[in-house]
Amino acid sequence: MDEMTQWDLKQKCKELEKYNGWTNYETWAVGLWIDNDEFTQRRAQELGKEMLKKAPHDENVKDKIWTVCETAKFNLADALKDQFEDENPLSDEASVYSDLLGSSLADVNWHEVAESYLPESCVRELEKKKGK
Repeated sequence: MDEMTQWDLKQKCKELEKYNGWTNYETWAVGLWIDNDEFTQRRAQELGKEMLKKAPHDENVKDKIWTVCETAKFNLADALKDQFEDENPLSDEASVYSDLLGSSLADVNWHEVAESYLPESCVRELEKKKGK
């Protein structure tokens, strides 16, 4: 049997952790910053409505791969991720700081963040589908 290194153990524990009800610290921090900035929060809510409005016309819905709410969530997650990556002030730099920020943004559960900006009816549907 392979010995687990301290690093492996730390990573395994991190995977099992939740942070204030969110997947991890990085996801919680993004959600907190969106909610604490009125413009960003309003934009996320508007994007959620926009994605929900567009979802019925998406090929994944037409082909019955995803539901309307799943499609809205996945598309909103992609849009939010793109927005944060585009606004990263260190993205054009080569430094330990840009690497760490990039790594943290990669750890964000964008689907979880997106779900919090969809209507309650969608959230209930998505939770039911997950078996919660």
